[in-house]
Amino acid sequence: MTLMLGAGLLAKAVKSMRATDVGYDPRTLLTIDTYASRTTLRGLRAAVPSDETARLVATIRRQSGVIAVAAEGAGATPRRGPGLVSALAGGGNMRLFAQGYAIVSPDYFRTLGVPIVAGRDFVEGDAAIRGAIVVNEAAARVLWRTESPVGRMLKLGDLETDTPWLPVVGVVRNIQPLSTVMPVTDALPAVWVVPPPGGLGSLTRIIVRVAPGHEGTARTALVQVARQVLPPGSTAVVKSARDSFDSAILARDFVAKLFVAFGAVALTLAAVGLYCLLAFTVAERRREFAVRRALGATGAQIGRIVLGDAAVMVLAGTGIGAFVAMWLARSLDTLLYDVFYTDVGALIVAEIVVILVSLVACVIPTHRASRSDPVDVLRSV
Repeated sequence: MTLMLGAGLLAKAVKSMRATDVGYDPRTLLTIDTYASRTTLRGLRAAVPSDETARLVATIRRQSGVIAVAAEGAGATPRRGPGLVSALAGGGNMRLFAQGYAIVSPDYFRTLGVPIVAGRDFVEGDAAIRGAIVVNEAAARVLWRTESPVGRMLKLGDLETDTPWLPVVGVVRNIQPLSTVMPVTDALPAVWVVPPPGGLGSLTRIIVRVAPGHEGTARTALVQVARQVLPPGSTAVVKSARDSFDSAILARDFVAKLFVAFGAVALTLAAVGLYCLLAFTVAERRREFAVRRALGATGAQIGRIVLGDAAVMVLAGTGIGAFVAMWLARSLDTLLYDVFYTDVGALIVAEIVVILVSLVACVIPTHRASRSDPVDVLRSV
């Protein structure tokens, strides 16, 4: 029961992970993290300057199989009262407590394939004039509640800071992270900024959308392009947006197959044991069954007696096994995804499999008991 329940839980977890909707298609997305050659005092590589990143983006855009390219980075709010402040239409302000926001290039959402639900997307002119902001639906509810955020102003810091006010030009649907643990169900407020001239930070990550089927060749080509464009000694790490997520799926799928394999062995042993026990019981009760047949009992009645004894063992075993299996399944909690270890469906399937295999093991002993000839049995005693 424990092995079958574990296999069922992990199979449901793998199925749930493969059906995860994060708000965009991550299957043909590649990410490039760029680092400069010089390291900081803590041993971490410094970010490549934004102009070098921009040159790399322009070069990648010309590569075969590349559909779209964008860049992103992180912007931090001032330490004094971390938060973003919005201006309301009727006066007053609303605050979104956040340590930072995302800095992106104008084609960021087009590369991801995230739809705009209100307003417009970023355009190239935003970076040349005064910058622009796009928020997700969760941030729009916090900052403007029932008002439309399009056309409002958002300050990238508290009122007493000297951070700039930028216009909000659009709203996108909530994007969920590709988490390898329990999926995120409540979207967090998010703010994306195309910085004004002068910038608010550096763009350190490049996102590339490639044509389906070109992921492998594109990854190799992007590594070569990065080596040619970036300064000597710089590092570019190219990986798929789903690398860690797919690895987590494969790990769960492998463990699920192990559970199925060991569960099949355990079921076979249980079935053989039940068969031997029933066969021994039938052999020991031959005289009883012969007397019953001589007194008028039918073969079906004798068979029901054997099946009744088997049912007591099977139901007791599956009942106790269900409690033990649910208790032991807690150890799988870190591997489950959108599935709880007390999942009723997986438990019922495990019980049905065990009961069916047990019934198959009862067929031959029950048949022998119901077909026994009382005259032959009594003569042999």
